[in-house]
Amino acid sequence: MDVRCERCGTEYEFDETLLSPSGTAVRCGQCQFAFRVMAPKPVAGGWVVRRDDGIHVKVPSLADLRARIRRGELAVADLIAREGDAWKPLGDIPELTSTFDSARTVRKPRPEAKPRPNELSTTPFARAEVMTADASSAPVRTDPRLAGSDPQIAAPRTATAKMGGADPRPADPLPPSPTVPARARRDVIESNPPPRSASFGAATARTSAKPRLTLALDEDELPSRKGDSRLGRIGFVVALGTAVAIGLWFRAQKSDRLAERVAATNSATSEFDADAYDHYRSACAALATSHADSPDDVLAVVAISRCHARWAQALEDEASLEPDEPRANSLRDLARAHIVEARRFGDRAVEIDATSPDAHVVLADALRLGANAPLATTELHSAVELGGASAESTRISAEIAASADDDGVAMTSARRAAELAPSDLRVQALLARLALEADDRATLDAALARLRAASPPHVLVSGIEHALAARAVVDAGVPESDRGRR
Repeated sequence: MDVRCERCGTEYEFDETLLSPSGTAVRCGQCQFAFRVMAPKPVAGGWVVRRDDGIHVKVPSLADLRARIRRGELAVADLIAREGDAWKPLGDIPELTSTFDSARTVRKPRPEAKPRPNELSTTPFARAEVMTADASSAPVRTDPRLAGSDPQIAAPRTATAKMGGADPRPADPLPPSPTVPARARRDVIESNPPPRSASFGAATARTSAKPRLTLALDEDELPSRKGDSRLGRIGFVVALGTAVAIGLWFRAQKSDRLAERVAATNSATSEFDADAYDHYRSACAALATSHADSPDDVLAVVAISRCHARWAQALEDEASLEPDEPRANSLRDLARAHIVEARRFGDRAVEIDATSPDAHVVLADALRLGANAPLATTELHSAVELGGASAESTRISAEIAASADDDGVAMTSARRAAELAPSDLRVQALLARLALEADDRATLDAALARLRAASPPHVLVSGIEHALAARAVVDAGVPESDRGRR
């Protein structure tokens, strides 16, 4: 059969007689790679070797076969076969040539076999016994089935006659001789093998275009295919477990990083309640770092848009109360820059997650600041439908109503937002501004008290106080009856 090396791909011709159920261990002559040659179909385990003296020897493995050859127990003329297969001389198996060569180099005499009962020949011919004291006078006992025939014809066949291949029947043992012992005669045959006949040497004399493999390893020196499969399964399980562990580790790391980003975002947004420029500046810097680490994190994008929008509204409120016109214009320019950023990140938040209510809230606030009240109202309605009303959405609703001069709705929404977020100074600033315009001193005094309590005081405090002082001066020169119409 044709065999290909599993490593270098060299093709060999291998004698199928040596195939074993678990595969035959061989070594490539080119790259010295050891591998197994598997039988194309199931084969029986073990062999039977019929020696030239008629004894049958059971060989369980190739390792035992090679060991017997090295010890001189088996010769090139002995026959080997599996149960039910045809006999084949050991000398006709090229893979055993090196084993026989090493046995001849050692020159160990072939021991006389002491067969066990299960190794006795089962040939139908009885073992003939020839008396050697006097061939002319001594009786010759022959096979009873040959009675009446010529005694010389009934003499046992020798090993040399068997090697000629003329008779396919098993050869009877060579009778011992007192002058030339059988052991010495076999040693002579092994040291000087006779010329092979045409039938015996046909298999070894022919040449093949493909080289032959050598049995460089014994059968037990390589793991079986079953062991290879078991090791493969174990390796697969180990690899799968390692991959799962690595995946879980990366998931844990991802969860930890997500938790860190959420914590950083919440810490930054907590500074929004102070409604101070310095807090907005530090919050935007921290959120920009978080956004750089994870550009698609909708929480960070929403927080950045909200930071710019609230910052812009604070600048607009200060500009509305600023008596110095150049400074007021400068504040409005800064506010417009933050409005642009608020709109950019608001659009990005809705693009990342259109189902996020906070994304629609920040986009609505940016649209309101950009004087696009209709679209702002639409986005605000979408946010309320997705997540319900919040303090931020209620504040933005009040801002939209104030820009439309709907003072009643604006004041109601502002008070509702103050109830939802009492610590948010942006809501208190809105409430103070609306109360100032509506001349609601009770609401104004309550909002101013919270703005003054901030550390440092809110930026609108000075502007509202200046507006109240100016209004007091005007009221001092206006009759009391006309103050209500003012």
